Order: sequence, then C-alpha cells, then structure tokens
Amino acid sequence: LAAWGDCPDDFCPDDAIEEGEPCGESLTGGCNMPSPGFGPELSCGDSVCGTSWAEDELRDTDWFPFTVADEPTQVTWTVEAQFDAVALIIGPGDCEHAEVIESASGHEASVSACLQPGDYWLFVAPNGFTGLPCDSGENQYVATVESCVIDPEVCDAPELSNCCQPTPGQAGCDDESCEAAVCETDPACCFEWDFGCAALAEDLCPDLCGIEPCETNCPPDGTPEGEPCGEDHNGGCNSDDLEFGSIACGETICGTVWADGGQRDTDWFLFEVSEPGEYTAELVSQFPGIVAIFSVNPANPDDCFEFVGTFGHSDTACSVGTATAELGTGTHAVFVAAGTEGGSGIFEGYPCDSGFNDYTVTLQCADGR
Repeated sequence: LAAWGDCPDDFCPDDAIEEGEPCGESLTGGCNMPSPGFGPELSCGDSVCGTSWAEDELRDTDWFPFTVADEPTQVTWTVEAQFDAVALIIGPGDCEHAEVIESASGHEASVSACLQPGDYWLFVAPNGFTGLPCDSGENQYVATVESCVIDPEVCDAPELSNCCQPTPGQAGCDDESCEAAVCETDPACCFEWDFGCAALAEDLCPDLCGIEPCETNCPPDGTPEGEPCGEDHNGGCNSDDLEFGSIACGETICGTVWADGGQRDTDWFLFEVSEPGEYTAELVSQFPGIVAIFSVNPANPDDCFEFVGTFGHSDTACSVGTATAELGTGTHAVFVAAGTEGGSGIFEGYPCDSGFNDYTVTLQCADGR
C-alpha cells in the first residue's frame, strides 16, 4: 500500500463529513481528554474525513458518537488512511464504563461487531506515538460506517468473552480459567490484556472465542487410544504405575487429551526400535498440541525417559506437528499432550466437554513403514 503516501486530491469523497479538527489541535479526543470532546455524530452509511498525528510520545485520537436505536445491529467501521491507523468500536455507555469492543490496525483497518441498542464511539488514531507530525504529508484518513445490518441470527449469538479481544489497560479478562491458561503462557497478560493475549486466548480457549472444532479425521484403519477422556490409562513416565499404550510402524492412534484445573492428560505409546535411523511422529489435533519422541526405561521410575530429537506442534486449525529423532535400538515412546509451540505444557482451557480434545498421531519408521 505504498500509494497511501501520495494520495490524490480527491482522497476525501465529496459527500463525506469533515472531522472539524485542524491537524495539531485536540478537539475530538473523546474520553482521552480532561473534558471529553467528540467529533460529529455518525449514522449508517456516513463517511468522515479527518487528519491525525503522532509525535513526541503523544498522538491524536478522534472519537465519533454512534447510536444503535431499537434492535441489535451488526455494524462495520472501516478506516482508510495514509498512515498506519487503529480502528476501534468502543462502548456502550459513558467514558468511565466504556470498553473496546473490536479493534484492527493498518492502512486499511476494518472492524465489525454486533451492537445492542445504546450509545457507542467509532475511533481513529495512529498506531503509534511518534513519527507522524502534521507536516509529514501523510496525515489524512477517511472512515466509513460501511454497513448496519439487523441480523437476529448474528446478533442473537452468544456474546464472546472479552478474553478474545485486546482490552488496553485491563489486567486479565472475564473468564478465570482462560485467564489462568493465558497468563501461565505469558505472565504479562495479567497486567495488560493486549493483542498477543487475545491471540493466545483464541488458541487456549477456542470455545470462548467462537472458534469451531476442526476435524482430525481418524482413518478407517486407525486404532482407538483406549483411554476415555478424563481417565489415565497411558500416562507413561508421568503416571504412578508407569502405564503405557503402544504404537507400531505405520500405525495411527486416534485419541483424546484434556487440560483443566492445573492438570493435563499425557499419552505415551511404546515402540521397539530394531533398525536404527530417523523416526517420525506426526500429530493432528483439535487443541494446541505437542508431540515428541523419548527413549524410555519403563521399569525405572527414577530414570524413566530421555528426550531425543525435536518437538512438533499442532494447533486448533488441525495443522500438522511433526517430531523427528535419530534412534538407536531399544525402547522408545511417542508422547502427546496439550502444549505450546515451544514445548511448554498447557494445563487449563480444554476440559473433556470442550469439544477440542481429539487427535491422531502416526509413527513412521526408518525403513519407510
């Protein structure tokens, strides 16, 4: 979008509303001002043209009132700017209680939300606090209330947790289990719930964020794991009785795992290596999952396993995670559990009734089987 740096003279549509704030002044800074001031009130279909700036760790924020009158309405707010912009829908209510409902950033930033009847603000600002003085020649934007659709099927859907959206200035989110799972991965989220925290919530708490489970597609010749979700029959080196499942070359195991209340299910499948070489375990999961290969000593709880090779990671989009290892002869195990891409465990967010518990794991051996 390099063309945004040299926009034409007719960048602003003829029928657009003028913001009414000269660049460098702060008349429409909304709830960021000691005495809140707002831009023109917008209606469905309106466009507004304005300018914004960011310099010396300060930035211009423009707030435009918007009202949903009688029925829940799906509203889309789109900003096209010469600069990297932030577009927000904020509300409902007054400055003290309003929260960010949806957010996006970029030269073209669009947000959409189902809004209940009430008063809201549509927001534009630079995505940063410096490098955009008023004489930069890249200060213009046009923002449009693109659509207002009264759609009961959309607007009567369950409201998503605010864990699934960034809430600047807010510590944590409104679901204790999801908050614990995210903060365990990134402790900073318990001080401020930013874009990264919301992205983690989509991975760790997909049911709260309206994400539908993907299909892992157990093949017709797949082997059931044999452990009902919630029980522990193959916890391997993590179990008191050192119980293992088994897997053979070319076999696919179809199983489940869970992570809840600070604990998680780990599944271990033994196999014997008689031919040294590279072995591969391939995981497809409905949850953020890790797969690994260990050398194991099932008879010795004090020295049960040794990690070899690489971790693999699969996420809630049913992507493929692959672990590989160069193995010598002996006893080894394929390991599956909920975890992050770096190999850290996940211990919250995936109870057995979450709908995000299924996986398949397949072992490929050195001879190609």
